[in-house]
Amino acid sequence: MSGVEIQSFKVDAEYKSFKPARGSGGNARVRGGASGRTASVRGTGRGRGGGAARGGGGSTGMTRGRGPAAVQETIVLMYNKRKGLVTTHADELGRTTVYDDLAASLPPHLKRERWHAVGRLDADTTGLLLMTNDGTLVHHATQPGTKLPKSYLAVCAGPLCDHHVESLRAGVELSGGLGRSGEAVVEVLEHHHASSLLRITITEGKNRQIRRMLEAVGSQVMRLERVAVGRIEMDSQLEPGAWRMLTNAEVKRGLDYEPKTL
Repeated sequence: MSGVEIQSFKVDAEYKSFKPARGSGGNARVRGGASGRTASVRGTGRGRGGGAARGGGGSTGMTRGRGPAAVQETIVLMYNKRKGLVTTHADELGRTTVYDDLAASLPPHLKRERWHAVGRLDADTTGLLLMTNDGTLVHHATQPGTKLPKSYLAVCAGPLCDHHVESLRAGVELSGGLGRSGEAVVEVLEHHHASSLLRITITEGKNRQIRRMLEAVGSQVMRLERVAVGRIEMDSQLEPGAWRMLTNAEVKRGLDYEPKTL
């Protein structure tokens, strides 16, 4: 199987578990916030936030200069989203958001940033969620013309026949009036009587798209985790709720975007 490396998953005999295999760790671990969760942090060696000047007038971000022309350094975090969190700044139902969860483990100089998720994950989907203080990067990564690939591991109900897999690859009619899905890369990693494990890569970002695609071929998602955005693969050593900072080189290569620097 060519392309990006696929994380190893273990599906138990009843196909109820969906756990990434963990490798040996080399990252520093720190405790953050009142939650006491462990955040895995890897810096860039550029001392981000350590002594950078901040603009006045209540601006949030590491800036240089004054007024509208001030330059803000691009910061991107790889965050491992836990199940049950919503990707919104404020939830009308009072549910915990990814921003609440992230803030609990951020050091003070990063808490002052205004964070934006690069795309969304629904509450039941786990895995890779990139967070940045750079609105231009969010626009670049999420606009349809960029066609940034996103890869997911999905455990779906029942076996999928070859016809269903080909339909997913070619495009299916999505519920909710969302039209047809575009072409997708679909790899069948495991095939069982009660479930199948797929890796699905899409370049669109329609609401609950993977779930709707599988529903269109008569199946249903049992577990769903995003494992890659662009050329950025989820770090298998990040526990749920943990994060690490991406280097500028990772951002440039992985997202085809030139980070802003001071």
